[in-house]
Amino acid sequence: MSGEGPFRGEIAIFPFERTGEGSRLVFSATRPEMVAAARATSSVRMIIAGTCTFHAFCGPHERTIRGNRATFFLPAREMRVRIGPGHFIGIRIPRPRLQAALDLFECDHDLGAVLDAVCFEPQLHGFGRFSERVLQFASDLDGGPDEIVDLVEFRRAKEQLLRLRVAQLLARAAVPERRRRTGSSSLALARAVEYIRAHADRTFDPASMAYEAGLSIRSLQLLFRREFDCTIVQFVLRQRLANARDRLGRGDPDTTVGAIARACGFHHLGEFSRAYKDAFGELPRQTLHNARRWVPPASGTR
Repeated sequence: MSGEGPFRGEIAIFPFERTGEGSRLVFSATRPEMVAAARATSSVRMIIAGTCTFHAFCGPHERTIRGNRATFFLPAREMRVRIGPGHFIGIRIPRPRLQAALDLFECDHDLGAVLDAVCFEPQLHGFGRFSERVLQFASDLDGGPDEIVDLVEFRRAKEQLLRLRVAQLLARAAVPERRRRTGSSSLALARAVEYIRAHADRTFDPASMAYEAGLSIRSLQLLFRREFDCTIVQFVLRQRLANARDRLGRGDPDTTVGAIARACGFHHLGEFSRAYKDAFGELPRQTLHNARRWVPPASGTR
């Protein structure tokens, strides 16, 4: 290990077991830049970059991961890393345990082959949420009561959950293209539309949509252009506006335009009102007002 100038760093290791052979989390903060050689190990290693920058070399692979919570897997062979100032989290899981967890997801691929395929791959489906959960776990450890954190049952449960989440990422990466089961581009498009309709009220995640559809985002973009004459983002906007118009048209006396806008995925009322008027020729408050004025005919009248 070497660095430029006096090395200053803090390293905290959280072992899930009392022995040194089990899974562990490593929290590290370094200053200034550090160059290190990571020895070959029988465990699988993973890095979550926090505020630092990782530049890693492993065989034919080379990757720079900037400090934006990107994640990548480190295979079990030797490598060299250059780590910029900042902090990061490392995860180590024994290979047999991770293989067993991978088998639970009905993945018939060998763990080694999967790791080779995703080496230094920062775009794994679901890695962003996984990183957030690990960072939250780190926060819980830092602020949690010692009488709970030190319990063997607590550590065992957390290790099992962490191992299953890593295995889930790898299982998804092992079969990256669900197009084998979609059968056609039209079915893939239908899956994408179904995903958008089910998630239109939330923050839109194109990578998750593409995973569910079984096509790349670029391929789906071309399909949306051809079938709907719009981009994916424009289609999401249309769906949100349609949902909002449906809710406004119900004339609920206890709701407001702002509440409906937020429920349909809009965060800025002014932008929502402009987009709504462009789409339907009237302001959302007018739709709500007209819906409240309309009184359905009484039952039995002609």
